[in-house]
Amino acid sequence: MKKYKSQIIKYIIEILVIVIGILGAFALDSWKQGRESENLEHEVLKQIHEDLIVILADLKDDFIIHDIALQSHFNLENVIKNNLNYNDSLTFDFYWIKEDEYIFPNKTGYEKLEAYGTNLVTDQNIRTYISYVYNHDFPRITKGNNLYPDINEYLTPYYQKNFKINNDPALKYTLTLTNNFIINYPRHTQIGQFSDLQFIGLTPIDFSKTINDNEFKYLLSETKRYRIYKYRMYKNTISRVEKLIGMIEEYN
Repeated sequence: MKKYKSQIIKYIIEILVIVIGILGAFALDSWKQGRESENLEHEVLKQIHEDLIVILADLKDDFIIHDIALQSHFNLENVIKNNLNYNDSLTFDFYWIKEDEYIFPNKTGYEKLEAYGTNLVTDQNIRTYISYVYNHDFPRITKGNNLYPDINEYLTPYYQKNFKINNDPALKYTLTLTNNFIINYPRHTQIGQFSDLQFIGLTPIDFSKTINDNEFKYLLSETKRYRIYKYRMYKNTISRVEKLIGMIEEYN
């Protein structure tokens, strides 16, 4: 009887050892998977962070153009409203209201996250911000996905008939982008043995006729509306991207 009890105890101990071993193996495997998932999360967030840094620089440069262009819209409206005379600076206002900008965001990090599943990012706030920036903000300022037409394409037919290109070297313009990167126009470019002088600026063939033209007034009004939308979208997107970058830096 004693021997029988001893064998039972032995079997129980062996079973417990096996169970503990299995549970330990499961726990170790789960821990390894957790570590791998955590490392993968940090790797993907690091890539998204690097992408966003580059995108943010593009956003800020584009926003400068939209800001200048919006001011040019207001300047030209003021000229029309007060029947002001032509001056050389208007050459650049007529040019800037026609310019449009878009971003072409690098989605390498975000595409990796989608491939692994967005739940890879355990922080819900970061996950929500990433989704909103990539699925709401970026599409609205990417060419082909925006709600309004391309301003340059919208104005080109009218401009082709009523404007001439500025090629006066005496008319100078300084464009200051982010990080105080300065472009001076006319801009000299050397390509191999060829030298080129790049001008910006557009001048009405008949200034008085243009500013009194109802078609031009309509186009100016419409493109200002498009511009204000893009201006606001860029401003809000920049704010959210900066916030997201900070959140990832704090988390990662």
